[in-house]
Amino acid sequence: MDDQPRPNILATVRRWSLLIAGLWVVAGCPAAEVETPPDLPAVGGQASLIRVPEGGGVVEAFNPDSLGDPIWSSRAVAPSIREVVGINAEAHLLWAVDTAGNLFAVDLESRGLRQFATGVESASMVPNGSVFVLGALNRVARYQGGVPIQYKTPLPHAPVFQTGTLSDRYIAVLGAKPRRIVVLSPERQLHSAVIVDGPAVATYWGELVAVAASDGVTLYQTDAPYSTRSVPTKQRPVAMVFSPSAHRIYVAYGDRTIDVIERYSLERLASIKLPGEAAEIRTDGSGRWLLARPRTGDSVWVVDLATTRLAGTIEAGWSDDLPTVAGAATLLARRNGDVVALALGGTSRETGRIPGGATDRWIVTTWLPKDRQTLAAAVAESALVTQDSLLVVSDSDATVTDRLYLQVSSSQSAEWSRDFAKQLSSAGFPAKVIDPATTDEGFRVIVGPFGTREAAEETGRKLGRPYFVLTNPPIRE
Repeated sequence: MDDQPRPNILATVRRWSLLIAGLWVVAGCPAAEVETPPDLPAVGGQASLIRVPEGGGVVEAFNPDSLGDPIWSSRAVAPSIREVVGINAEAHLLWAVDTAGNLFAVDLESRGLRQFATGVESASMVPNGSVFVLGALNRVARYQGGVPIQYKTPLPHAPVFQTGTLSDRYIAVLGAKPRRIVVLSPERQLHSAVIVDGPAVATYWGELVAVAASDGVTLYQTDAPYSTRSVPTKQRPVAMVFSPSAHRIYVAYGDRTIDVIERYSLERLASIKLPGEAAEIRTDGSGRWLLARPRTGDSVWVVDLATTRLAGTIEAGWSDDLPTVAGAATLLARRNGDVVALALGGTSRETGRIPGGATDRWIVTTWLPKDRQTLAAAVAESALVTQDSLLVVSDSDATVTDRLYLQVSSSQSAEWSRDFAKQLSSAGFPAKVIDPATTDEGFRVIVGPFGTREAAEETGRKLGRPYFVLTNPPIRE
């Protein structure tokens, strides 16, 4: 499985996250055709589900596992929404664009609303919370902590795809023919090249853009030396998505299959069989589940990426925000005009429902209201104590000051792990790789050390990806 901790080490710890091992049987999925998957990976704590009324109104937060009464609500009334851009959990800001083209943010601490820009055509957020905005005359601006940085070079044509990086690079695929990829810094254009004509997707960090063509997928590096690599495919891809770690690319075809391609070797690792042709695919934040929308019908296929097998079919609508997975065990989806929560285990039972919620916009975040943080910390502390007893290096003759680290990845590929650690280090996160002690272990990417758990958790929120805390891991200096 891509980029996940070893299940034999953390089996006890994962109980607090409601991670369920075993067979998940849902409508349309015979039990005999599904293998029992291994334990789900640990993820970085509890989450909130934010509701942004599409027609304007009070913004609310819910516990995604139960969808009961709101656990938080804004004081200010948000305007009618065109798009929700994302949440900067560190700055406590929810960014959105209203139907008049105004970029605004809901302050999750003060519960107020702040407006930042007008005439916004589109916007996107990168993992460090920066918001890239495309405005009038195809001009680009980046908002970091609410402060705008204007880019001097406008785009020559409107983009059909855009993203950003943890630094200040803005990447766009232009819609004019021939298609071009353009990379901008605030001061100048860094790169421009003709590319193949097809749908594009980017990695979580924005360092790579994949574009589908009639006979393959081409990968474009978005920083120097701006190299290009291509992998042939058996036919024209209909949909693509990177895993959260960007270690794998999932490519869907019209023949009811999805190929799993290793990003570095470009080798096909597996082929996933579907009941029909997929029109769209996405992965969850933990990298455990892949969701696919069939070409016809109003349902969603759920694929277990630990076994690369279909785990089930659920009745649900499909849009940009839902369905999605909160944490590692709760599927959130639109159904019959409502938003429902389904526990990923047993009979896929419904654990919560918000009547009429299907018309609004939804986003899952690691941000928690202040009155929930104490409870979350207590849960995490309990898990940490159990975990530490398994991971600490015993030495009865030495007095050791605890060193805390975040584990963000575990992979069998040494090359990928070291490359990922370099990416994190270049982005300002002190990362290193722990080599496996046995052949059964993977290469673990860790960030740290930290003097306190609070400092470690703060960095984990900045990373915006699954993690868990280690105490005194066995690092060979």
